[in-house]
Amino acid sequence: MPFFLLNLRLKIIFMKTMYNKLNSFQLFITTIIISFLFISCDFYNFSEPQPYDKEKLYRFPDELQGKWKGKDSAITYGIDFTVPVNGKGGYLFNTEYDRGNKMTLENTKEDTNFYCIYKNYMILVFSEKEKIITGAWPKLIRKNEFMYPPKRFGHQYEIKYDSLNKPVDTISKYIISGNRIYEKDEDRYLSRGYDFTRVKDTITILKKDSVYIDLGQNAFLRKLTDSIYVLNINNTILALGEREDWWRLIILEIAGKDKFIEWECSGKTGELPCMFYDRPSKYDQFYFDCRWSSSEMLRLMKDGYFEKTEFRERVAK
Repeated sequence: MPFFLLNLRLKIIFMKTMYNKLNSFQLFITTIIISFLFISCDFYNFSEPQPYDKEKLYRFPDELQGKWKGKDSAITYGIDFTVPVNGKGGYLFNTEYDRGNKMTLENTKEDTNFYCIYKNYMILVFSEKEKIITGAWPKLIRKNEFMYPPKRFGHQYEIKYDSLNKPVDTISKYIISGNRIYEKDEDRYLSRGYDFTRVKDTITILKKDSVYIDLGQNAFLRKLTDSIYVLNINNTILALGEREDWWRLIILEIAGKDKFIEWECSGKTGELPCMFYDRPSKYDQFYFDCRWSSSEMLRLMKDGYFEKTEFRERVAK
């Protein structure tokens, strides 16, 4: 399973605490984006783009353009998604109401994530199959013990029990309206609706979404070498509301024909003197007031302040 799916639910809980002024739907989308872009469980925020001594680039080099999957990922798609026209970047959904250029990818039975990189924008595409068993859980069985849904299954309703294991309430976790199913969180906000199928007592939800990032005011490249680029992304695109003045960094290294490597900050980065504030929690937040030159960034990469987090391979046309 792709890394962003493994950490998704834990990160949602954390992000709700951090960004309590955002509604549940925004938090859900924000978490998906951050989980997809950053494999690390920590978050590194920079006061300005890096490096300072290079100009902003609004075009991905030819070597990075194309469709990319994780090195160890299966080719797993089956997604209709929309490429926005003259958009500003942010989260998008593949509903029939989206406007743009419709694209269809190969069918698959697996969860997936991959990148589509074009001349001046990139699309992050992800799909996930989620299974829900109908009925209310956990059930109380013999010996006053609880029985939970099968492993890796969600459940449609949740039974609340008191200290004596007597049921006191039943809470719905999903709502079905027409041909869409909506997840309800603890604050009673709804996620967006997804298509679903039902076979006997099992509901299968296919979640298909895409995130669009265009190179412009809030995202751009800066060049370190002929094969290494820094992608600076403003928190505006990541839907972080009032925290939009901070930047996230991803280093993209072209590693030969049809391959590139993603780098991001390592745990060692927090030891740098330009780190002036950290917010310890289950997932740490680090804030930096740095002004790195391109040569300094290359040295930091060499000395372990950035680490390789993902190897990507081009998907054959």
